[in-house]
Amino acid sequence: MDSGGGFGLLFGLVVLAGVVGTLWKIGTARDMARSAGLDEDRAATMAVLTDDGLEELASLLARGVISQEEHDRARADVLRSI
Repeated sequence: MDSGGGFGLLFGLVVLAGVVGTLWKIGTARDMARSAGLDEDRAATMAVLTDDGLEELASLLARGVISQEEHDRARADVLRSI
């Protein structure tokens, strides 16, 4: 059996799971916002950015890819956009 094909299948499933999970988070955030009388678009944006954007920035900082100053500036931009 070709192990490359198995890896490709597993990689594809992981990507698919990530997409489905993100869509579920967006849908849930929109439903909760609608129930609370809040802006659905802002809730969806916040669900995606706060989970992915801020965590990604923290990861980049921890790996030394960006400086503390770059992290702080980008974090402020993310929070301003919410």
